[in-house]
Amino acid sequence: MIKAIFFDVANTLLEKPDLMNGIQESLETFDHHFDKATIALKHKKLSENTLFPDKTTKEFYDSFNKKLILTLGVKANPNLVREIYQRSIGLNWRPYPDLNIVYDLKLPLGIGSNWDLSLSDKLQTYFGSRFNWILGSEELGVKKPHPDFFEKMIEISGYSATELLFVGDSMRLDILPAQVAGINTLLIDRINFYADYQGAKINSMDQIVDFI
Repeated sequence: MIKAIFFDVANTLLEKPDLMNGIQESLETFDHHFDKATIALKHKKLSENTLFPDKTTKEFYDSFNKKLILTLGVKANPNLVREIYQRSIGLNWRPYPDLNIVYDLKLPLGIGSNWDLSLSDKLQTYFGSRFNWILGSEELGVKKPHPDFFEKMIEISGYSATELLFVGDSMRLDILPAQVAGINTLLIDRINFYADYQGAKINSMDQIVDFI
């Protein structure tokens, strides 16, 4: 029986809704035309194979965007890399539009996210005091997918691993390591990136009620 739910944050609860628009417009500026769905899938694939630091820098994003351009089959023109950075920097995180269910859930809720020290303030802005526990990697001193992160999640909740559900968008960072820790998992896959995944999966957060 599920007694508490933990959520990842980036691309699970919060998104940057203008990010794909900015990348698409940057590419079009240099006469490279891709639909946003294609860009989103390539971006997701690259993200799944990239270790994001808690604090990102221009150098990090320039390297990431160069790789993204190359995965699209486009030459990584330095001017294009700079254009993408300029259109992407400073974009705000916003809650996904399918999160009303978070306020309706009667179970205690927690957060387990690779994020810097701004995590609690960010969540307070959008969700108030909805979460009973907040685990951020910079404050904790360990990042997902390290086993210690998930052991800490179990510890602070006061429940057993089998009584927890962890909801995340990444197989590498969220689902697989949580399963190793004995935690129940639910993959949220809004763009059907993991089309062949046979485990518990939803494409909209309001479907979570079917798993608790």
